[in-house]
Amino acid sequence: MLRAACLIQRGHKQEAHADLLRWSKRSASPLDARLMLALLEWESGDHHTATLTLMRNLKHLEDPRTLELLLLIAVAQDRHERARFWAQRLHEVSAFGAGSKYVELLTCSLHVPPRHGSGDPTEAQVNRLSLELISAEQVIPSLVASQRLHGEPAVVTLLYRAIEKAVGDLSDKARAAEALAKLALLLEDLPAAERWARVGLQHNPLSATLTMLLGRLQRASQSREFDGGAECDAGDIQPMEKAA
Repeated sequence: MLRAACLIQRGHKQEAHADLLRWSKRSASPLDARLMLALLEWESGDHHTATLTLMRNLKHLEDPRTLELLLLIAVAQDRHERARFWAQRLHEVSAFGAGSKYVELLTCSLHVPPRHGSGDPTEAQVNRLSLELISAEQVIPSLVASQRLHGEPAVVTLLYRAIEKAVGDLSDKARAAEALAKLALLLEDLPAAERWARVGLQHNPLSATLTMLLGRLQRASQSREFDGGAECDAGDIQPMEKAA
């Protein structure tokens, strides 16, 4: 990437283009290689090839920067329907991230504000976060702790679904199951919380946190049955969160 950037700065764009073209054909090449290649193709006037190059990135991941470039290309070509399509996909991918306000500003400045949906996470968002968690599963406990402190229902749902999708590929399945149990509790799904607590104990029978969590969930479940199906009192849940 650095060599290509230096070649471009020195005016050797054709050589940089040839290098990037060979590199980008490999499935293991970084997304940035195709982004740089697409910009060179756009600059040369080959807008169709630039779009195809960017589309290859989206075969693997809903990359926000790739979607931004596709949006800008569509706007530059006055393809308004296509621009709205890319704006919507960009909004969906960025909805729960730190860049969501930037995306809103970008799309509005281009006069293609996205249609706002129900606020529920999309399958693309779940898939993207799931892949990120597989490559950095050590952050899962911190993400869960953050949602327990000041969580939003849509974000909790997104995190729950992403971990659930990734759990088969995670190395520490007990920790993943514990995270899912706590998130299910935040979503007020006591049966799911109890089920994940049991799964976690199957992988780590010596976990004190999961043992206490399961015990309190079982007592909460018995209380609901005794009350004829009434909702578990908040006082039964708060100590459980502190103990966990």
